[in-house]
Amino acid sequence: WIVSLTALSIVKTGYCVFCDNHATQLPLVYRLQNPNLFPGDPFLAAMEGYMGWVWWLVARLSETIDLELLLGSLFLLTRLLLIYAAGRLGAVLVPGSKLAPFFSALLMALGPYPILGDGTLVEMYWEQSSMFMPLFVLALVLLLEGNPVRFCALFGVAYLINPLYGTWAALFLGVTFLVDPNRGEWKRLAMASPLAIVLAAPVFLGGVGVLSQPD
Repeated sequence: WIVSLTALSIVKTGYCVFCDNHATQLPLVYRLQNPNLFPGDPFLAAMEGYMGWVWWLVARLSETIDLELLLGSLFLLTRLLLIYAAGRLGAVLVPGSKLAPFFSALLMALGPYPILGDGTLVEMYWEQSSMFMPLFVLALVLLLEGNPVRFCALFGVAYLINPLYGTWAALFLGVTFLVDPNRGEWKRLAMASPLAIVLAAPVFLGGVGVLSQPD
């Protein structure tokens, strides 16, 4: 049913390429492939300081794979992973239930629109947020299952993909810690957190490098 719900989700949201945020993201890909493009463009000059590595990887892969095919394949893969992750989350939230995984995945397949975030849970195109969401949901499942080391490992990778969303997620977890009366498990998470920091270190080092550059 994961494949069926993935198909339903794509029918619900539709799919597009070279649209929406791609208008600002794909010029960076073209610029990375050919530094002579768009000379003097101040926006692209700023984008080159973006600390996530996704579009740098897309630029390299699209040198051998058609860009439209690459984005479509990534869209399909991450949508399938998102539906699977939602099912896993339902299973861990309602242990022993046979219906919770299905209905949790169904809810995600129908494209819930959050009050905050302008609807970036399930988009009709692929970008770095599309990859972050399923990885973070799976990381959250690992945390709820009592695997803080595996959570930190996956969260560190997700942070590399989308530092902005990763920072928000870390803040949400921090607030949860402050209001959670049972903090015993959080001590295990704190001990494992250096793993996430090490994995996300390229983002922090890149940020320092950008900030240290002369104007």
